[in-house]
Amino acid sequence: MGETSDSIREQASGEATRRWEEAAERLKFATEYAHAGLKGLFLANGGAILALLTILGNAKVPHLAKHGIFCAFVCFTLGLSAVLAAYIMGYVSHASSMQATFARHMNALQTAEGVPENSDSTGHDRHANWAENLGFFFVVVSLALFISGAFVALDAII
Repeated sequence: MGETSDSIREQASGEATRRWEEAAERLKFATEYAHAGLKGLFLANGGAILALLTILGNAKVPHLAKHGIFCAFVCFTLGLSAVLAAYIMGYVSHASSMQATFARHMNALQTAEGVPENSDSTGHDRHANWAENLGFFFVVVSLALFISGAFVALDAII
């Protein structure tokens, strides 16, 4: 009976290891997608600003509403700022997660040495979650500003 129990534990341990490796791999992909999305928003808003400046430099554009171009420029600039804020929140989130992981690491070392745990990771975890949510908010704002700026610019040009 003990041999069967050991076999079940080994299988469960192997499954846990496989699941952990899968989660780590999925986190890598999620990070790559997030980074690509942020770069895309950065390029879209920055490119839109350059396009507006190009339009302003072209004297052959009929019916150019300068107020609309100004509003579009503001939207794209704020969208660019929101992407930069999202990058900063990504850094803050990962730095806080690293601090939380370090606190859990210290607790594991203390447990292994028979010393009571004295590191608390909950504050770092909360801060990481807050920064991640705020970063996602900035991404949505950036996308909304880009779309708004594009429609405002289109209306100003036509």
